[in-house]
Amino acid sequence: NNIAIGLRFLGRFSEALEWDTKTLAARERLLGSRDTLTLTSRFAVARNLRRLGRWEEALEMVRVVHNNLAEIGSPWNQFRLVVAADFGVSLRRAGYREEGAAEGEQVLKLYASVLGPDNRDALRSAVNIMNDRRITGDLSGAQELGERTVESWEKVAGPEHPNTVAAHANLANTLRASGNPKAAREMDEKALRDFTRIFGEEHPSTLV
Repeated sequence: NNIAIGLRFLGRFSEALEWDTKTLAARERLLGSRDTLTLTSRFAVARNLRRLGRWEEALEMVRVVHNNLAEIGSPWNQFRLVVAADFGVSLRRAGYREEGAAEGEQVLKLYASVLGPDNRDALRSAVNIMNDRRITGDLSGAQELGERTVESWEKVAGPEHPNTVAAHANLANTLRASGNPKAAREMDEKALRDFTRIFGEEHPSTLV
C-alpha cells in the first residue's frame, strides 16, 4: 500500500496500479469487501485509473467505494470526505460536469464544517471546485475561490510546496479563461519553473 502511494506521488501510475491491485486482492480475501482498509485500496486503484486516463473505469470504482461508505453509515471523517471529493472529480473527468460540480460544492461545505476551511484536504478540494466553476461558466466564482485558496495554501504549506504550486497553475487556467492571458502566462511560467525544480522535467505535473 505505501509503496503504491510513493509511486503515485512520483507520477508512476501504472506501477502504483499494480501494487494497489495486489493489495486490494489481499485485503478483500483477508478482511472482506467492506472493511475500511479494503475500501482504501479500492479507492487507491480508482485514483490510479483516473490518472491513467481510464475515466469511466475510475468513476465506477470510486462510485462503489462512495456508495459502500454511505450504506454502512460511515461518519463524515477524512476518508469519506476525500472519497466524495474524488467522486466529484471523476464525474467531471468522465464528462458529467454538472453532476461533478454539484458533488464538489457539497463536499466543500462539508469540509468547512467538519475539518475547517484551511485543512489541506479541504484546500485540495477547493482547487477542484475552482475548476468545476470555470468549466461550468462561473468564472468570477472560480477566480474568487482560486485566489483565496492560493493564499491559504501559501499560509498553510508555504509558497514552494507542490500543492501551492498546483493551486497557482489551476488559478492560471481561470485567469486565461477570464480573458487575462498575460497574468496566466506569468503564473504558469513560475509554476513550470517550480515543478521542474521540485520534480524534474518528466514528472506529470511538470509536463501538464
